[in-house]
Amino acid sequence: MKKYILLFGIFALILMLPPAQATLTDLVEDSTSNLVNASVVIGEEITVEIDIKPDTLSSNSKGDWVTCYITPPEGYVAHDVDFTSVTLGDLSALAEFSGIVDRNNDGVFEAMVKFDRSAVIEMLAGTNGPVELMITGMFSDGAIFSGTDTINLVFH
Repeated sequence: MKKYILLFGIFALILMLPPAQATLTDLVEDSTSNLVNASVVIGEEITVEIDIKPDTLSSNSKGDWVTCYITPPEGYVAHDVDFTSVTLGDLSALAEFSGIVDRNNDGVFEAMVKFDRSAVIEMLAGTNGPVELMITGMFSDGAIFSGTDTINLVFH
């Protein structure tokens, strides 16, 4: 019972740490009264490959969406992406248009998320030329991911 109370206390401390990278190392007593060194790393960001479409975004565009394909790294699959957590700047992905696809028929599935094109254009207003955009989100296990892609902006 003491073991579980101690573990609960450690996890409560972890939740109170800021989201920046942090390591918590503590001693936990196991059921045989041996001391075990337990390390927990939180806030470690995982890099994912992303591809944002269209490659050129124009303020005169008639399209509805900016689409992002997320290819998780080894150890994760597209189904592990928590679609409700995916953002582009301050914009949240439109959950109703998210899904799992194999966009190039290579047997590797990507998570696909869409953002409202007019909201993206408004967010980037006044910028022209190449710009690097960052997508962030979480996997279902709580791991944070991010990835960048460069698109060309043309504002008229």
